[in-house]
Amino acid sequence: MDKSIQGKKNRKSGKRFEEKVRDDLETHGWIVARWLNSVSDFPEENINKPSEERIDRKIVPARTHMFMGRIVNYFTGFPDFIAFKKSDNIGIELYHIVGFECKVSKYLSKEEKDMCNWLIDNKIFSKIFIASKGKKRGEINYEEFGSN
Repeated sequence: MDKSIQGKKNRKSGKRFEEKVRDDLETHGWIVARWLNSVSDFPEENINKPSEERIDRKIVPARTHMFMGRIVNYFTGFPDFIAFKKSDNIGIELYHIVGFECKVSKYLSKEEKDMCNWLIDNKIFSKIFIASKGKKRGEINYEEFGSN
């Protein structure tokens, strides 16, 4: 199969899966919004520098992907969704704020793992969950990042 055709099919499949995840989260009482930010990259040579000389990462607006002068992908933030839910605590209004990344195969790349660690270490999100397809048709599994 032609790689461009396969890429189009994969993007459409990923988009459908994200919609399913969002609907599932909303049925479980989460308030869900698309996360339109990402973590900035830092140069490769930054890793070899002492910690006081490193350029730190930060939250930046996600890029819009263009191809031949046309916008092909608006939503490139990481993680895919930010969700919050009211906590059932004794008389105090607290909210859980978590990130959800949708991955059909449940595996994150090295860069995505680094971004997850940075987001959790810097207390942007208390937890990040990876949503993946289950073994049964229509099943969605949620696995907390770093729990395994």
